[in-house]
Amino acid sequence: MTPPLLVLTLTAILGVHSTPLDAAVRARLDATCAEELRAGRLPGLAVVVVRGAETVYEATLGEADREHHVPVTEDTEFELASNSKAFTGLALLALLDARHLTLDVPISSVLPWLALRFGGHPATPTLAQLLHHASGIPGSALHRLGRGDEQQNELEGSVRTLLPLELDFAPGARFEYSSVNYDVLGLVIEKLSGEPFARALDDVLLKPAGLSHTHVASAHPGRSQAHGYKLAFGTVSAFEASMAVGNVPAAYVVSTSRDLARWLELQLGEVPAGPALQAAVRRSHEIGAEQTGYAAGWQVASSGLLYHSGENPTFSSFVSFDPQARVGVAVLTNTRSEHSQALGQQLLDTVRGRPPVAAGAAWDNNEVLDDVASGLTGLCSLTSVLAVAFGVRRSRSATLAEPRPGRHRAAAFAIFVLWIALLLLIPVRLSGAPWSEIGLWAPPSVPTAVASAAVSGGALLWAWWSRGAPGPADAEMRA
Repeated sequence: MTPPLLVLTLTAILGVHSTPLDAAVRARLDATCAEELRAGRLPGLAVVVVRGAETVYEATLGEADREHHVPVTEDTEFELASNSKAFTGLALLALLDARHLTLDVPISSVLPWLALRFGGHPATPTLAQLLHHASGIPGSALHRLGRGDEQQNELEGSVRTLLPLELDFAPGARFEYSSVNYDVLGLVIEKLSGEPFARALDDVLLKPAGLSHTHVASAHPGRSQAHGYKLAFGTVSAFEASMAVGNVPAAYVVSTSRDLARWLELQLGEVPAGPALQAAVRRSHEIGAEQTGYAAGWQVASSGLLYHSGENPTFSSFVSFDPQARVGVAVLTNTRSEHSQALGQQLLDTVRGRPPVAAGAAWDNNEVLDDVASGLTGLCSLTSVLAVAFGVRRSRSATLAEPRPGRHRAAAFAIFVLWIALLLLIPVRLSGAPWSEIGLWAPPSVPTAVASAAVSGGALLWAWWSRGAPGPADAEMRA
């Protein structure tokens, strides 16, 4: 149990606010947020919990910008990452209803130029199959979307860069999560509405729902948006991540904890947004005929709980709600971390009166990767120093050895080239992403570890080379 005085102190320092809630429950929520902030090394954190139409708990902890000591507030904007999909999915359903269209519409009828193939034959998934991640579009297709300037990577141009695109399976056959599904649906929204995606999303969903602080991310974010950070060598540092404009419908909606409280209330049917939008909301919670367990931007558990996590290179989020218990939670943070999901699950369990998992117990793959890369960097650096020292010492007896034969030099060079090729190839094979994406998503310690391994390999070869081949003097001394 956290002592009451400590809880009050944390509340005062970290800026925790809440409407009346059972004191013991509030104390657990306070302590859980503070512990997850510490354990996850999160720069900033914004949390909101709703019950029905009431916000029962809010917490703003840490900083939105460490360099300028800007604290996180209820109006600090965070990238929602994959929680953007629920906004795109709901906007699509609302737009289809307004146009008297159904999800059975084949994508070719909206985007006739989108040539997809499976097994060497044309394949045409429906909007429903795209919505439920059953289209066959591979998850790796995301790495082919361009990043950088908005004008050079507008949505249709980005989707066209995917062509020709071979599907992983026949449309409707099974589930494969792929963000590109929702990027294509974003383009469908543009075509049906006749407006750019950002404006269409605003007109079709955000304004009717009263989400005034939610919008599509800009390549040049304003002051109200939190700065992004990346974990490297055990600490977080500011990092400027480029935005894939072609991936905006799937990952780059921006919002605040205050707006997400209203978003959760909308999901629970507590926002008077009009019967048409409310009907679309209810449909967005239903899994499709493909039975993938995925609705319109929501994963649906067998218990009826709806949830989704999201990770961008420097942001993460978790949004979940229980329609039966009438409670929901949203967690936003400005670094890539699975602690956002762990915290959200703990808060939801606590409010529902269930025993939560211990705070700070999240298994974060990003942290594990950073720990391994940091350790490898240290080991390779030590190896390089020892190899150089050994080589210098051995080179002093060069008069006792002859230069390596030409074939030995060629073999050494071939080994070094092979070593470099393996170092560059292995991360690509393991992640399925090119180095441009690995550098964006992985901790900076990863490319540093690869560079350190390359240097240590060169140092070891140089140490071997510096001794030369055994000469006559060596033989005489051994005799």
